Amino acid sequence: MTSGHFRGLVITMCGLLIPTVAASKQHFLQSKAAAMRSVAIQDVEARLSASFAATLRGERSGPLGLQLDKIEAAMWQTFQAVPKTSMGRLSPVASRHMIRNYFAATHGWIINGLEQHVMNTNVTDLHQSTILLDRVPQLVEDLLFAKRAGHGLSLTDVVAMAAALEQLIFDETLELLEVAYAFNMRQPSGLLNGKDLHDILDSYLLLFEQGSVANLTNPERHHYIKRRRLGQDTNWHDVRMYVQDTVKNVEYMQKDVRNPFAPLVYSFDQVAHISEYLIHGYGRVQDAECRGMAQALAELDPEGSGRIPLHIFYSQPYTADYQFKETAYYLQQVGAMDEGGGVPSVRIANYVQGPSNCMAHSSYYSVCCLVACDGLMRDLEGSIRAPQVLPE
Repeated sequence: MTSGHFRGLVITMCGLLIPTVAASKQHFLQSKAAAMRSVAIQDVEARLSASFAATLRGERSGPLGLQLDKIEAAMWQTFQAVPKTSMGRLSPVASRHMIRNYFAATHGWIINGLEQHVMNTNVTDLHQSTILLDRVPQLVEDLLFAKRAGHGLSLTDVVAMAAALEQLIFDETLELLEVAYAFNMRQPSGLLNGKDLHDILDSYLLLFEQGSVANLTNPERHHYIKRRRLGQDTNWHDVRMYVQDTVKNVEYMQKDVRNPFAPLVYSFDQVAHISEYLIHGYGRVQDAECRGMAQALAELDPEGSGRIPLHIFYSQPYTADYQFKETAYYLQQVGAMDEGGGVPSVRIANYVQGPSNCMAHSSYYSVCCLVACDGLMRDLEGSIRAPQVLPE
């Protein structure tokens, strides 16, 4: 399918993306109780305080400053477009929109509590996001105070929030990196050569992808799954190529500070730095699988209506790349079932965004198919740069 045809499909799908109120995701996702990762609340509050203090003082130096600048640049067009209060600040709904769009577009992350309406029964304000409620109580109180006072949030506030959430999410994955070291019989205090580095990063991403169902105590089972993925899953080859490319990119960025005559070895801090890059881009890599699935679904919709008759959806041969087995009840709950017109059909856009197509789940976020409509919305926001515009 050509890029032009795919963009046409996206436009059709976006027109049919119905914000249906869905049942709780707990019916479809694995229990999150096993995925609770402990981070000392003192560390969280200290990091959060540093992030907010730096932005409020206008101090944007060092790695934190670079990250804040990057986030602000990514949010700037959306900030121009969303409605604001009489004081020029953001309402809770606008703040939620900016935070959700930033993580979805930049990382492919869906923060629990900030999902698309189709996946979330209760549309939340930013302060209700699960990760905030569990780990940053003081920040929640500050946001509630701002909301009660009717002040809203500034762009600086939302940027600092995104930076804090980003770091909290990465901190949660550090335990997985330590497990990856243990599964490959290496100590975090030691140095890794290139082969050991790639073995550990492969294990790390596999554990990350497994999310809440990952077994963190059985190395034999882990290596069996890793070998099976390598032999049978073509998408896993793409992930491994992504790991190799990321390592090369990080090495190139550090070429001016490395000793070219010393052996290339990696400390735990350096591996953690690489793993942070991997997690930040993982959602975009995995979205290639979603695009392939969307194209396969589009081939079942020759009229380009964005819908597939239910009997065709279920009648794929065993040789097809994708088998669609979700029940009619599930399709109804995620808003993917269209029962109008007498012939039940499946809305492609709503199905692709459904929780059954998420690749990884943690306590606080999921890696799901990116929302194709978001790209079109960002194009509009960048062109209009206002909450509303007169038709031309």
